[in-house]
Amino acid sequence: DFDPRVIQVVSMTRAPLTSQYAWSYSIQSTGVYSRARIAAVNLDPPTLYGEGPLFWLHVRVLGTPDMSTTLDLREYMAVTGGGTSIYVPGEGSGTSPKTVPLP
Repeated sequence: DFDPRVIQVVSMTRAPLTSQYAWSYSIQSTGVYSRARIAAVNLDPPTLYGEGPLFWLHVRVLGTPDMSTTLDLREYMAVTGGGTSIYVPGEGSGTSPKTVPLP
């Protein structure tokens, strides 16, 4: 979540750690805040090893010097079906969600 009066998402690119991944994003706006929804779209993604960013989110600054915004990562919320989560291959049919620890 972020304040759309301050920044605008313009693109997203792969990071070295996920160079074999394809990423997709969409922006949902409520008027008060905007939410970036980000997903890896590989059907058979390679296993990740090491440390580093998963992707780069590029933004355009719209606000004035006295304005600021957070980029608030949301915890996975099963009730609402939203938030920050990583899906890994599961047994049988489909995937199983794994929550990402956030500070």
